[in-house]
Amino acid sequence: MKAFVFSLDAFVAFILALVAVYTLIFFSSVPSAYYFILTQAHYLSRDALLSAATTDCSILARECEGSILDEIAKGTANDSITLSYVKTIGAAIPNQFGYKLEKRAPDESNWTTVYDTSTSTDKNDHHAKTMKKLQVSSSIVNVGYQTKTTSEKKKANPYIYNTCPASNADNKHVITCGDSELIEPEAENVIQPINATIFRLTVFI
Repeated sequence: MKAFVFSLDAFVAFILALVAVYTLIFFSSVPSAYYFILTQAHYLSRDALLSAATTDCSILARECEGSILDEIAKGTANDSITLSYVKTIGAAIPNQFGYKLEKRAPDESNWTTVYDTSTSTDKNDHHAKTMKKLQVSSSIVNVGYQTKTTSEKKKANPYIYNTCPASNADNKHVITCGDSELIEPEAENVIQPINATIFRLTVFI
């Protein structure tokens, strides 16, 4: 009888030990401690890209057209003008995080790194240099567009309407102009192919 009790006790102890070990393995494999940081990094990467895509570049330079991402898409990686726009994205990311901005045209197979805090030699950039816990990436397709200010400056549009300089009307921007002579669209006013660039922003900590 005592042998049976001891055997049962050992069996129960063995089961409890297995449950404890598997519980430790399960909870150690779930990154619950990093959940809030993971969520924050995701919001940072997504919101920083959306802000750059919807902010007019005129806040930084007078001679520019489009959004901040439009200007970054036009420039070459690591040139001073492009970096001045990239720093606006970095300003939205706290220093305890690091980030890497990449771009790629739809017809390209490789990503081009525009800026990476882990390889940057800028001493004024105090963002994180290494990834110790996690990293999150967000992507956006940036399509170049024409700002309202620029479109107003054009003498004619490719559809030959909405421009009546010979009209005596107070409002020159009318759809119908009677017998007024319309201005033929110039070559540079013809609609150009869409300039699309894929941007990927990786935020790490």
